[in-house]
Formats: sequence, C-alpha cells, structure tokens
Amino acid sequence: MGTPIVDLESLTSKLIAILTNPNTKAVYGQMLAQFNLDRQHWCNHRKRLEAADPHAVAKAAGLSVAEFAREMVDRAFGTFEAPKLIDPIEVGEILSAKSPVSLYRAYDGQESMTLSNWWSEEDLLRSVTSASPCRDQDGNLNHAQVLKLMLSSAFVHPHWNEGKDVAKMTIPIGSRVPVITGRGDWRAMTKAEPRELKRLPKNKPQGPRNVDPMNIKNENDVHEKLGMAAFAGTRQVFVPLFKDMWVAKVPHLSPEWPFA
Repeated sequence: MGTPIVDLESLTSKLIAILTNPNTKAVYGQMLAQFNLDRQHWCNHRKRLEAADPHAVAKAAGLSVAEFAREMVDRAFGTFEAPKLIDPIEVGEILSAKSPVSLYRAYDGQESMTLSNWWSEEDLLRSVTSASPCRDQDGNLNHAQVLKLMLSSAFVHPHWNEGKDVAKMTIPIGSRVPVITGRGDWRAMTKAEPRELKRLPKNKPQGPRNVDPMNIKNENDVHEKLGMAAFAGTRQVFVPLFKDMWVAKVPHLSPEWPFA
C-alpha cells in the first residue's frame, strides 16, 4: 500500500514553485485568474440558491497561489484515513513540446463532468483497450468493458461516476499544465456516499437511512461489491489547472473511441 507518511507541505511547496517559476508564472497566472473567476461565479450561484435572491453575491472567493496549491494538494491526496493516492506522490508538469499530449477519463455523460481534475495517460488507456476482455474475436471494442476497466483501474466508486462516456483533454503543442501523480488507493472509496444523501441540507431532519449496499469498508467489499481488485491502483494524473477548451467528449461512434 506504500508508506502511510506523506509530506503534504513538501508537495504544496513544489506546486507553488512550479506556479511561480519565472518561465511559467505569466501562463499559470492567467489560468489561475480564470480559475478564480469561475470559482466566484460558482459561489455566487450557490449564494443565490441559498438566499433565493437572483442578485445575491458571495464574498470574494479568489485564492492566492499558496492557497490554491494547498487546496489542490489536499483535494488530490484526500485524507490519511481515506487517501486517493499512494506514496510516492509526485508534483510536476506535462509539457507538450513537439506534439499534443492527450489525457482521458471516464465520466457520467454530463458535459460539466468532462472538466474534472482526474485523468489517465494515453499509454494506460491503450493498455486497457488492448486487453482481451475489451475486444471480441473480430477485434471490435466492447465499449462497456473498456469503461468498466477504466473505472476499476482508478478505483472510481459508482456513487462518484457511472462511467458512461470518455472525455479527452488535448494539451496543444507548446502548452503545459501542472500535475500531481500517483497510484490510486482503494481506501478513498470508503468515503463514497449516495448522491441523494449528499444533496440533503445539513440542518434538515433525516429519518432512518437504508443501508448502502455499495458501502466499502475493507478489501473484501472492494472485490465482492464492486468487482475490483484491492491492489495498488494504476497511475492517475490530477490536473489542477487546464483550459476548458482543451476538453471534449469522444463520441461512442467515433473511430477515435478510444483507439478503435
């Protein structure tokens, strides 16, 4: 499972150094400014829903570089009780110097879900799609099996993502993104909750809850309830900053879905 000791402060410092490097500061500064603008819009929308006032405005929600770096490291790692990544965890950059770089993820089919931070590298997806369960005797792809293996290799709980489609992020030539990488940890799934429970207001009285059949407590649950193997997961890429225009759904009927 890797060592349980992860130096989050060191990871944060490395991400800050990348974001403030004189050679990349201007590019990442623009991307962070857009992130903060989107964050403010989201906070305003939430405030309006809570206040039932179409003109409500939330307090300033912008993050400094240091605040952003810490929040992203925390989001990528999770908690020590339910970590999303196994040590060693690395902080670095993807640079598309001579050719575009592609990242992929399975998602629910909603366009907004294509813009998540969690991605897999192209080499991993090629390994998945070349596996025998993903192709019939004629070599044709079984889309459902591909999606199932993409989700299981990254320990994606069904409460988080039903995995109906594939999104592709194309990082253009000459572009770069900061990344946090590591192998997935099944223990993150112990915190998964049904979405309908998440939407209930915290102050609303709740009656007895039915036992969640997808509740994960140990390695046996991972195998018996989800059909996944509770070993160290495959390499995952957490991308804190990217441009929305780089991301698009790959249609099932496309010859590129994926690498047909």
